[in-house]
Amino acid sequence: TAGGDIGPEIWDANSAALAFSLTGHTQEVEDIDWSPDGKQVATASIDSTVGFWDTQTGQLARQLSDPRLYQPHSVDWSPDGTKLLSAGENGYIMIWDAEAGTVSSALWVGEPLASAAWSPSGLRILVITRSLSVQVLTLDGARIISVPGVSAAWSADGTHLLVGGTNGSVTVWQAWQSVDELLSFAQTCCMVQELTPEQRTQFGVK
Repeated sequence: TAGGDIGPEIWDANSAALAFSLTGHTQEVEDIDWSPDGKQVATASIDSTVGFWDTQTGQLARQLSDPRLYQPHSVDWSPDGTKLLSAGENGYIMIWDAEAGTVSSALWVGEPLASAAWSPSGLRILVITRSLSVQVLTLDGARIISVPGVSAAWSADGTHLLVGGTNGSVTVWQAWQSVDELLSFAQTCCMVQELTPEQRTQFGVK
């Protein structure tokens, strides 16, 4: 658990007893996430750092910082546990190498971010901005979906996206896993036009 002026804590779910209080951040912790193997938790704090904690000892294993990491509001482990996303107030999504603790890449969305989450395949990133926009990005930052919304969730197979709208609606969106998959669908439903080299560059199609 994490939030308010209380630091992150790990509780025993069977006994409801406090196992560890995680001490190391200097300001409020906005989000916390278990690693897929359960051996670590990651924390996002408005002190502009991301913490990695050992769940067996409660000790801070590593504290990450970077000039582009500013007041992260969320963290999310990749499905294979090798990477970590953080989403910050300054519009940067940081992709961290979880083992090395280094930045693999940084994507600038252009506005303050509320959260970011990996798709089940680890090939897409779901972003919710603080201006209430739901977006799906490729790993190089290309925007595939952008719709108004306050919440969103991937389907288990990552092929669809459930979006809670600002007007009380709930919509389901197809989340294409590749350009080939999108083109294949387009050939069955739509009029298809061959892209020019300039258009291919514009839309990131190789």
